[in-house]
Amino acid sequence: MMIACANVTNLSLVRVASRQQELAVRAALGAGWTRIVRGLLVESVLLTLAGGVLGVGLAHAGVRFLLATGPSHLPRLTEISIDSRTIGFTLILSVLSGLVCGLIPALKYAGPRTPLALRSAGRTISVSRERHRARNLLVIGQMAMAVVLLVSAGLMIRTFEALRTVDPGFTDARHLQVMRISIPHSLVADPELVTRIQNEIADKLEAIPGVKSVGWVSEMPMEGLDSDWDAIYAEDKIYSNGEIPPLRLFKHVSPGLFETAGTRIIAGRGLTWTEVYGLRPVVLVSENLAREIWGTRPRPSASDYANFRACHGMR
Repeated sequence: MMIACANVTNLSLVRVASRQQELAVRAALGAGWTRIVRGLLVESVLLTLAGGVLGVGLAHAGVRFLLATGPSHLPRLTEISIDSRTIGFTLILSVLSGLVCGLIPALKYAGPRTPLALRSAGRTISVSRERHRARNLLVIGQMAMAVVLLVSAGLMIRTFEALRTVDPGFTDARHLQVMRISIPHSLVADPELVTRIQNEIADKLEAIPGVKSVGWVSEMPMEGLDSDWDAIYAEDKIYSNGEIPPLRLFKHVSPGLFETAGTRIIAGRGLTWTEVYGLRPVVLVSENLAREIWGTRPRPSASDYANFRACHGMR
C-alpha cells in the first residue's frame, strides 16, 4: 500500500510539474495558494476514491470466486463476505491515501511562496535539481520499502519451512483423535473410582477396531489450556534455606499416553496402572529439564528418573 502511494505521489509530482504554466496563469488571475492546493487535493482524492471503488469491485468478485471454488467442508465458509465495515474502511483509507498522495505535490508546486515563483517563471521554467529532489526521495523510499518487503517475505518463507520441521511432541497428527471427557465430582466423589472409570473407558476405546492405543492427559500439547505448576526439587541436589527452585508446568498423564501421542521416551520407561493405583511418586521429565538439573553429568538412568519427585505431592 505504501509503495503504491509513493508511486502515485511520484506520478502526481510529474503531472503537477507539467501543469506549472497552468498554475502560473491561475496565480496571475488572483487564485490564492490555498485554493490551488484545495483543487489539487480534490483531484487526488477523486483518483484514490476511484481506485477504492475498483478495489472493492475486484474484492467482491474474488470473494464470490472463492466461495464458488472453496471446499464445502471449510468451517463458516458461507459467512465470508464484504460487509459495510469493509466498505467503510476502504472509503476512509481511500480518502486518507488521496490526501497523503496529493499533499506533497500540492505543497511543493502550490505552496504559500509558489504563486510569486510561478508568476516570474512564465514559459521559461527549466527542469532543475530542486524540482527532482522530491521525486528522487520518493523513488529511494519505494526502493527501501521494496527491499524491506523482499527481506520480510524471505524470512517468512524460511520461518514457515522451519516450523514444518519443529517437533510438537506428538507424531502422525492426522490419525490422532482427541476428545474431552469430564467426570463431575458430584457424580463420582472417590478419586480412585474416577481413575478406574478412566481405565475402563480407555480399555473399551482400545477394543474398537482400528484404534491402536488410548491414553489420558490433562491438557494436550499446544491446546492452550492452563497447566498445573509447582516448584520441582531433585533428591540429589542441595538447596539452601529459603531457596525455591523455578516453578515448572506439569501435566497428569495415564499409561499409554506417550505411545498414543507418538512422544519418544529417551530414557527410562512409561508409567503403569499399578503405579497409578499405588500412588507411587514417579514422574517423567523432559530432556531439557533433565539437562538443566543434571548439567554436564552423564545422562540419568531409569532409576534416576523414577526417583525424581515434586515437593507438593505431584503424582
